[in-house]
Amino acid sequence: MAESEKLQAKLDALRVTFANGIAERLDRIRPDRKILAVDGLGEEAAEALVRVHRESHSLAGTAPVFGFDELGKSAREAEESAQACIAGTTAPGAPLADAIDRMIGDLETAAEAGDVA
Repeated sequence: MAESEKLQAKLDALRVTFANGIAERLDRIRPDRKILAVDGLGEEAAEALVRVHRESHSLAGTAPVFGFDELGKSAREAEESAQACIAGTTAPGAPLADAIDRMIGDLETAAEAGDVA
């Protein structure tokens, strides 16, 4: 097997690993989305906000690498909204909720597709 074929095989395996982890990411993000809806300014919400920021930051960087461009875009939007809330330049509210909901929707779409673009 040529080096380029070995590299492609490794990348393909990483894509599968990424795609297989989408359900777990959804399981982490959905509860935090609910917390933010109920406890928008409380301590529990602050912790959820940090977790959403971390998860969306990770997705924004990795999703496009594995062919999930739309997911990468919505994750970047969620990351930026969460960061603005953490920095105190905006309060948690509709823009953050909408960004998280779009990211969740794109995660669900990616999970249903079961493959990369």
